[in-house]
Amino acid sequence: MSARRTLKHGLIAATAAASALVAIAAAPAQAAPAHQYLPLTNPAFNQPQLAAGYQGVGAGGATIPGWTVTGTVDVESAAWAKTGSEAQAVSLNGSSMGGVSQAIPTTPGRAVTVTFRYGTETWDGCDTTKNLRFSVSGTGPDSERLINAGLPDKANPHWRTATYTFTADSRVSHLHFDSVVEGHCGAVITDVTAEE
Repeated sequence: MSARRTLKHGLIAATAAASALVAIAAAPAQAAPAHQYLPLTNPAFNQPQLAAGYQGVGAGGATIPGWTVTGTVDVESAAWAKTGSEAQAVSLNGSSMGGVSQAIPTTPGRAVTVTFRYGTETWDGCDTTKNLRFSVSGTGPDSERLINAGLPDKANPHWRTATYTFTADSRVSHLHFDSVVEGHCGAVITDVTAEE
C-alpha cells in the first residue's frame, strides 16, 4: 500500500473516531425523574365540612374521606382550630389517643417528602402542662419521626410547617400521623402534601 493511501486511510479512521467522540459528548446525560406531587384525598380535612366547632370520629368509619382512623380523632372547623385559612384540621386525640393514615401511590426506591402544618389543641379543657407529641411515618426502611407540638394554648395553636422524608419500598405506601400522648387533647394537623 502506498504511503499516500495509508495516510488517507489513517485520516478517515481518525475522523470517524473524532466524530464518535463528539456524538458521545453531545448525548444528553440521563435526567433525574422530575419531582411530582402524589395524589392525596382530602389533604386539608375539609370533608366533612363543619360550619363551626368539631366532630368526633371513631376508628373504622368513613367520616373523613381518604383517611383511615385509629383510636379516636376530632375533625375541627377552620375557626375552631384557628388554621388561619379555609383549611379544617384533625386533632390526633378525640376522646382518646388516635391517628389517621392514607395509602398513596409511590415508586419503590424513591424518596417521598411529606409536608404538613401542625399546631396544638385550643380547647380550654386541655391539660396545659402536657406536651402534645405525635409521630409521622411512611412505609419503607426509614424510621418514624417524633414531633413535639408543644403545650395546648386556647389563644394560640402555634401553627408550624414540617417536612418528613421516607424511602418507598413498594408501589403503595401508607402515610401515618399518630398521637403518642394519652387524653382528650392532641396535636392538630392540616395541609398535607407528598411528593417524590
